[in-house]
Amino acid sequence: MEIRDARPDDVPTIAKVHVDSWRTTYRDVLPKSYLNDLSYDARETMWAGAFGAESQTFLIVAEDAGKIAGFAAGGAARKDTPEARTYGGELYAVYMLESYQRRGLGRRLVAAVAEELITRGHSEMITWVLEDNAACRFYERLGGEFLGSKTVEIADMSLRAVAYGWPDASVLLKPRV
Repeated sequence: MEIRDARPDDVPTIAKVHVDSWRTTYRDVLPKSYLNDLSYDARETMWAGAFGAESQTFLIVAEDAGKIAGFAAGGAARKDTPEARTYGGELYAVYMLESYQRRGLGRRLVAAVAEELITRGHSEMITWVLEDNAACRFYERLGGEFLGSKTVEIADMSLRAVAYGWPDASVLLKPRV
């Protein structure tokens, strides 16, 4: 399995991984109709923006024999909550096809994002995840500190998102990751 920087020609596959992973990860959280209506084209447009001249977002992919199995996105922390104001870098997303989960790829992607954030001058990292997502335990195992919560609106539902932070993102680069 190779972890590498994403290229513009990866965007259609990244969009597919994003939508397909949402459909499996959130099948018991979000309405089926909402998940069925997710659009590859809309996600492709969204992620293509990461390659724009003004974008501070970067993408990293996990590739297995030429097939993208998952990806992560990171960049400067969004300063929209008190929790985020003290963090310079943010892990925006980690998405993995269900058949590739629990193989250590998520850990490797998070470490790659942390490394890139440190390279960009952000020694700390925050991430937000829906409270009903099993990824909460994943971030806790990676040493993420619970920072707080906020309400987010998805599919006409009010859901709770929780923040995890690493005041020293370099801990994610250690061999245990």
